[in-house]
Amino acid sequence: YIFEMMEEERIFTNIYEWCSEGVTPQIDNLQALTADDMPVWYRIFLRGESIIIDDLKTVKESMPLEYDILKAQDIYSEISFPIWYRGKLMGFIGVDNPRVAKSRYFLNLLAVVGGYVGNAWENFRVARQLKQNRDALQQNRRDLEKAREETQAAWTDDIDWDELPQL
Repeated sequence: YIFEMMEEERIFTNIYEWCSEGVTPQIDNLQALTADDMPVWYRIFLRGESIIIDDLKTVKESMPLEYDILKAQDIYSEISFPIWYRGKLMGFIGVDNPRVAKSRYFLNLLAVVGGYVGNAWENFRVARQLKQNRDALQQNRRDLEKAREETQAAWTDDIDWDELPQL
């Protein structure tokens, strides 16, 4: 899954989720989580660090709010890492119920992946904004052309062509 963060409001929104066969999707249940809903994770992500939980029971006391969210989804292990762009937390990516012990060899790559995703995400956002700007400019050009045609038609309709001197 991928969560995007709205920095001003410190709200995380689940924008993408892939589930294995037989796993109930949770994307609709995980919209608009605030930093206060997951304070420990938020602080860890702000430090640029990853979350690695081998056994959910071990974090019941140290991450009680996060524990409740994960427990409600029948999650027993977790790997999550922040997405960064230019020193700014943009969101995070997570994997539920991974075999953490077998995943240890790639855990060091999570920071690199988070930075790469942040760059790709920002490039996509900029491209989308450029397209919106281009579409708006094209619409403005069409509106101006229509207004010019209407003005020209109104101007020519007001002229009494019979009263103009002959050239």
